[in-house]
Amino acid sequence: MEDIYELGDFTLQSGIVLPEAKLSFSVHGTLNDARDNVIVYPTWATGRHSANEVFVGPGHALDPQRYFIVIPDMFTNG
Repeated sequence: MEDIYELGDFTLQSGIVLPEAKLSFSVHGTLNDARDNVIVYPTWATGRHSANEVFVGPGHALDPQRYFIVIPDMFTNG
């Protein structure tokens, strides 16, 4: 499932403000009650979360039946 996190007006280290910045990501699986089953698997330069989703599935290292997997796109990724 793809989602968008609204960052709002995001101030960079340089002081420049990116108006209405957004970050796209996908999530797989369910967060458990202890909240200790999270895996964050970021993309690479020019990569999209959809390219990382081939590594997610039952029996894979990124198994959504065991883990809550978050795949964020790189900030400012085209």
